[in-house]
Amino acid sequence: ETFICGEQAKSQNSERERRRGLLQIDRKKIQESLENAKMLRRKKIEQKQKWFKEWTIELESRVQKQRKTEKSIKKAGSPINTLFAVGFPLGYTRNQVETMFQNRPGFEALSFNQKDGKAPISFIRFKNVEDASGCLAALQGHRFEAGGRLRLAYAKYELKQSRSQRF
Repeated sequence: ETFICGEQAKSQNSERERRRGLLQIDRKKIQESLENAKMLRRKKIEQKQKWFKEWTIELESRVQKQRKTEKSIKKAGSPINTLFAVGFPLGYTRNQVETMFQNRPGFEALSFNQKDGKAPISFIRFKNVEDASGCLAALQGHRFEAGGRLRLAYAKYELKQSRSQRF
């Protein structure tokens, strides 16, 4: 057996201490990197959950809007290319009603009726049923600044075309 002298033993002990210190530092670094990786994973999961929640809310909103549209179309009667419109504020003019509908796809003609002291009613003809249905879905329940809410339904009869109604 070999005998280790005092200086050599001290040297070996200090070398062991140095290695232990390095191992502890390495363990701490590994632990920190694991914690950072876990934190990043948690953040990614939270971001995905947040995105999924927002997407679900948006989807539910779209579904509700679609159901509401389908319900209002069902209530509106048998689909034809002419709509019946009521709910305009008192004093609403033909030009205002025409402006509201003339930019809608497929708009062809407008019949405007207003009796003294009563809110106006209107019939609006479109090129086809799809255009009329699109307008009904888009403008049903429109609120006016002067008060009132637009109510649209399919008319019972087609609006006839006359010379004064051509656009």
